Amino acid sequence: MDWQILESPTHFKSDAVDHLGTIHSFPEQKVLYRPDTKAPLSVVSQRYHTVQPEEVLEFYRDLTEVSDYELETASVLKGGRKLWALARTGQGTSIRGNDQVNGWSPEPPP
Repeated sequence: MDWQILESPTHFKSDAVDHLGTIHSFPEQKVLYRPDTKAPLSVVSQRYHTVQPEEVLEFYRDLTEVSDYELETASVLKGGRKLWALARTGQGTSIRGNDQVNGWSPEPPP
């Protein structure tokens, strides 16, 4: 998760008679992409707030330092389009005798 998510204006090419096409802007949208691989991650509205991979880890670092949570794992899926992490809350209960149910934290909000 040692990379940034960058933003780029959205453009598209319309076909023309000479097949070169014309480039048009679509200002209501932006493309999110990885600068290390140049892979596109998503097309989102201009109002979308990008959360960097480092921010996801900082969210969990704060949980582990302040609330005694324990980070179990953090990773990316689909080339970086999905960021996720899982932390143990340290809370749990037993149901029906020996069945243990443990608490886990959700992903941070987008």
